[in-house]
Amino acid sequence: MSKTSKSERNLGVIALLAIGAVGLAAVAVYVHKAPKVDFNPPPQPISKPNPAQQQQPKVATKITVYLPSLVGDDIKLTGQPESIPEGQDPIVFAINSFLRQTHIVDPQARLLSAQVRDGVAILDFNPAFRATYGSFDERSILYSVGAILGQIQNIDSFTFHVEGQPLESIGSVDLSDPLPVIRDPEHPDQTAAPKNDKNIPPVNDPSRPAPKDQDLAPGPSGAETH
Repeated sequence: MSKTSKSERNLGVIALLAIGAVGLAAVAVYVHKAPKVDFNPPPQPISKPNPAQQQQPKVATKITVYLPSLVGDDIKLTGQPESIPEGQDPIVFAINSFLRQTHIVDPQARLLSAQVRDGVAILDFNPAFRATYGSFDERSILYSVGAILGQIQNIDSFTFHVEGQPLESIGSVDLSDPLPVIRDPEHPDQTAAPKNDKNIPPVNDPSRPAPKDQDLAPGPSGAETH
């Protein structure tokens, strides 16, 4: 074999080695400059359930409307459970149902709104509610309204208003001070119990915090909640 062929072969090998070295150098440079990939991502925060979403406030679906009747010299209240239409205030619904069924007041008389402040229900009627009532009628209104409100947990007493103005009296009954609700409809003439242990969930009272769930008494057959 000639010296020329040997030289050419050696040059080819050297060239291949040089190309390989350049390739390795390029790979090393790329690896060195390439951004590092973090295979250990930071731990994700554990989401905790929102207590407000877990405990939905209880909503009354039924309320008892109390209708009066005269038995001797006494007034007897008969309870009549009624379903509360969705979206309606239970107090406004129940009292207007009572007014409509008893025929004691003017047919146009309506309860417009009910607000609760510091345990006192402020009942605001339209002008048709203001009228002259006899002894049976005034007691029937006060007893029935008192028994309806006595079902609601955070109401202790009530007052009457007409278009935002306090009603000073109804018949011969002075209304300058709030009247106590009636806890025991079977004995409406007795003084209301100071402790409110009834079944209807509390209505909005900005002056008082809502009771805890364990403080809510279970509803009897006359009222249902969900």
